[in-house]
Amino acid sequence: MARYTLYWDKEQQKMISAEEWADKQGAKTPAHMVIQDSMNPVVHPANGKFYDSKSAFRAENKAHGLIEVGNEWAGKPWKEPELHEPKDLKPTLAELMGKH
Repeated sequence: MARYTLYWDKEQQKMISAEEWADKQGAKTPAHMVIQDSMNPVVHPANGKFYDSKSAFRAENKAHGLIEVGNEWAGKPWKEPELHEPKDLKPTLAELMGKH
């Protein structure tokens, strides 16, 4: 199954191919879209070494049996739990102290 890169064309109100988009942007020749292997150095959590290569970092993940996940949050936003305090603490404290 082939993968395609599409862009939203506001003028035509439809999705267009990357080649059409490049033509509209004034590109003289179509260029390949490349994802670089380099990245800013990061410390690997499993071994503490620095990596500036995505493929080396992912290979180390695989060697340690780790799974790389994105930074997207699929669940609901976290909310601070509500604290429910008793209205009158004297009876509760007396009960705990054995003075009931």
